[in-house]
Amino acid sequence: MGATMISSWLLYSLSAAAFWGFTNVIDQIVQRNYAKDSVSFTLVSSFVRLPIGLGLFFLFGFYVPSMPVLLMTFFFSFLSMAGVFFYLRALHIEEVSRVMLLGQSMPVFVLFLSFLFLGETLTLSQILGFLVLLFAGFLSVAKFSVSGKFFSDATIWAISAVLMWAISNTLLAYIMRSVPSGQMLLPWSYIGSSLSAVVVCFFPTVRKEFSWKSFSWLRNRHGFWLFMLSVLPTVPGFYFFFRAFAVGKASLITVALGVQPFFVSFFLFLLGFFFVSVPREDYAFRPMMIKMSAFVLSIVGLWMIQ
Repeated sequence: MGATMISSWLLYSLSAAAFWGFTNVIDQIVQRNYAKDSVSFTLVSSFVRLPIGLGLFFLFGFYVPSMPVLLMTFFFSFLSMAGVFFYLRALHIEEVSRVMLLGQSMPVFVLFLSFLFLGETLTLSQILGFLVLLFAGFLSVAKFSVSGKFFSDATIWAISAVLMWAISNTLLAYIMRSVPSGQMLLPWSYIGSSLSAVVVCFFPTVRKEFSWKSFSWLRNRHGFWLFMLSVLPTVPGFYFFFRAFAVGKASLITVALGVQPFFVSFFLFLLGFFFVSVPREDYAFRPMMIKMSAFVLSIVGLWMIQ
């Protein structure tokens, strides 16, 4: 794999992380101020992907993959959707920083799965860079407090989400070996997400909490347009995500995406000037020094994995 291809997958990965970082911030605003029910928010986010997926056919052409590839793409979408569901369940029980901390372990699972099923191997420099980025990812979301135990009832939900996303990332890397261009599957992935939402509706926990009144927040004009502002950036985010997996290694892409918390912090700071409802970051000296250290380590790690 040449230097040009390596630099391209890294650029795609960082671009995806940037768009998703922006989406994370808008999602927080919507869920804290409008969509208080995470079930309705997840379902609406999935169902709205159907018209988006159909519209993407006009951008990328109507490519029809083979039936095995199509089914694997739908399964990829289902695993991703299930991961979101488990992640939101964890957030109902535990604070976001600890859930994200467990989420940073995903590259380890992808590294193992990609080696086992895809035969991916890393150079010594890439392994060291992988470890540096992994540590930086943990450091970027860690909160060094003495309150309570680390493991909680949310642990099983968070680990389940990590496993779903790790398997889906490995599956996507396998699928990309069978298609001429990564973005050709993007419309089918969005359609698969909508179909997956139908399946998720039959989850016992979802059926128990489902209520049509939970969707009333969509009638709020500000809530609706903020929701759309969170959905639309996912399109270029997934576009770059698919492009990265078409040319790069699953394990390195996943660990590179670990810089997403830095983009979240950047957009929290930037959007704080425009939205009073944006969650405020802790700008005290110690947390900022920890984040700056994690940022420097991330730059070093990114340089090493190239």
